[in-house]
Parts: sequence; C-alpha cells; structure tokens
Amino acid sequence: MSLDEELANVIKEWGKAWESMDVDGAARLDEGAVGYGFRTKKWRDGTISKANEHQQGIKRFLDGMEKWHTEFIELHTRVDGDIGLAWGTHIEEYIPKGKPAEVARVRFTFTLKRTGKNWRIILYHRDIQPFDDSGLYMTKFTRAL
Repeated sequence: MSLDEELANVIKEWGKAWESMDVDGAARLDEGAVGYGFRTKKWRDGTISKANEHQQGIKRFLDGMEKWHTEFIELHTRVDGDIGLAWGTHIEEYIPKGKPAEVARVRFTFTLKRTGKNWRIILYHRDIQPFDDSGLYMTKFTRAL
C-alpha cells in the first residue's frame, strides 16, 4: 500500500469515527490542530488548556445530535516525506436534537504530519460556500473596492 493510500484510509477511518459518534476516534486525528471550519468564523488555534478538552468539546457537539452521517464524495491525498495533504468534499447529514434535519456539502483541506506510523492533522480548513452549476463561487456578497 502506498503512503497516499495509507493516508486516505486514515481519513476514511476518521470519518467513520464521526459517523459512529466515537468521541475518542473523532478527536484522535485533529487534537491540537490549527484551522477553521464552516460552523464558525473564529480560528481555532489548537491550544488545549486542560486534559481531554478537545474530546469534551466533540462530545458536547455530538450529544446535541440525534443523528450524524458523513460520506466522502471526493478524497484526494498526497504524501511528501512526513507531510501529507488531504482534500476533497464530503456530505454531512445530521439532525440536531429538537431541530430539523440539515445537509451540508463540505469542501475540506487538511495538512497532516506523520510521526512513526501515526498521522495527525496540523492545519485544516472546511467551507460550505455556495457554488453555481459550473462549480464557481456564487457572487452572493459585494462591496465597493
């Protein structure tokens, strides 16, 4: 198995951990990572101030869900030495407790580092910016330059 395939399998297993609401499995790959995602504009600086804070945050998030489903639509990987890149799109289908079901098509990029046989995300980005039928960003917001 190539390192690109190994990394793709690691990302798929991480998705399965979220799917099964396995808090430790979901936290394992990105604890301490820097980045931002589509649920907030605020950067997450990766600082963990107390033991298990990352897992506790994921548990609170998943405890607020009746259902969580993740499916990778595209997953690309590239490994160069001990640095790995993963990018693509996935669908999140979920039902927040007491709220209607939601679906998000998420574009993501991850930069990972390999230490021994273990990978961890060091930088990530996710967005759900709407796209038109040709795959271009929709001009939703304008401002004078």
